[in-house]
Amino acid sequence: MTKQISILLFTLSFLFSSFCFSQKSEGRIIYTDGKVREGYVKLNGAHFVKFKSVKKAKAEKVDFSELASVEIKNDDEVSIYKNISVVGKDEPLVLEEVVKGAVTLYNLNTQGFSSVFAPSGMGGAPLNIGPMTYDIKNLYVLRTGEEKATHLGSNQLFTKNFKTAASVFFKDCTSLVTKIQNKDFKKKHIKEIVQYYNSECK
Repeated sequence: MTKQISILLFTLSFLFSSFCFSQKSEGRIIYTDGKVREGYVKLNGAHFVKFKSVKKAKAEKVDFSELASVEIKNDDEVSIYKNISVVGKDEPLVLEEVVKGAVTLYNLNTQGFSSVFAPSGMGGAPLNIGPMTYDIKNLYVLRTGEEKATHLGSNQLFTKNFKTAASVFFKDCTSLVTKIQNKDFKKKHIKEIVQYYNSECK
């Protein structure tokens, strides 16, 4: 029982934590009409981005519904973010494009700090044992022609069964489903799974 309470309190602490989904770096925003603006970009949740043409300029809020994508430079790589509708969600989410193809893989990475509580024993109030960093990765896949992406799971303690979810989504590719069921491909191989589907199944 004590262990279950600990897990429950740990989980509830996430509800009160400060979620951090932001990057501030050189990049560009691409509007749905094709217009491109280069400068500095900061992502703030799923509804808007902050944009500056130069560092010293005042940040301008741009609603993500006006944008086709946002590109942010990370050293020698460029991360691409898009506003994607997701099955079961009322509003789109800002997701990072990881693999593009007949099936495109997206990731939602949430990082931050959370207060962690533990039972004090003897029925006393829970004890705050200090902050803990967390890094939650949610995986989404979108098939060409479909309007909404499908959530395949995450690295959280309580999440859907990846093997089942992936087998259902990729059911039109028997060889891939077999590899997933046999655990040749696991959740950690999600990029390879999508790449296999795009090259071998379509």
